[in-house]
Amino acid sequence: MFLVTKADGSKQVFSKEKIVQTCLRMGADTFIANEVAERIERRLYEGITTQMILKLIFTYMKKYRPAVSHLFDLKQGISLMEPKPEFELFIQVLLEQTGFEVTPNQILRGKCGEHEVDGIARKDGVTYFVEVKHHFNYHPDS
Repeated sequence: MFLVTKADGSKQVFSKEKIVQTCLRMGADTFIANEVAERIERRLYEGITTQMILKLIFTYMKKYRPAVSHLFDLKQGISLMEPKPEFELFIQVLLEQTGFEVTPNQILRGKCGEHEVDGIARKDGVTYFVEVKHHFNYHPDS
C-alpha cells in the first residue's frame, strides 16, 4: 500500500481503480485500462505524485490511443485564456455546441438591485443563469 501526493500536497492511498477509470474516460476498453493500471502499479513508490501518475497514464495510453497526447494540452490551453472575454466566450461556444441557446452578459434586476451574469442559457424549456469562474493554476509540470 503506497501513499500518493496530490497537487495540494495532501496524501492519499493509491487507488488502482482510479487509474482504470481515468483510462476508460480516455477511451480505453477494460482490458487496456487494467493493463495500464497494472504497469503503473509496478512503478509505484512512496510519495509518487498524482501528476507523475497522470504522466505515466498518458505515456502508456499513447501506445493504444495515439490521439490521447492532445488531451494533455487542453487543460493548459484553457488555463492560458484571459478570464474576460476569452474564457467566457469559450464557455458560451461550448454551451451553444451542446444545444443551448445562449444570451451573453446580461444584467438582471432583483429585489435589492441589479446583478450581472455571464450568460443565460436555455435548453429543453429550462433556463440557466451562467456565472463563469476561471482558475489559472492547472498544476503544470515542475
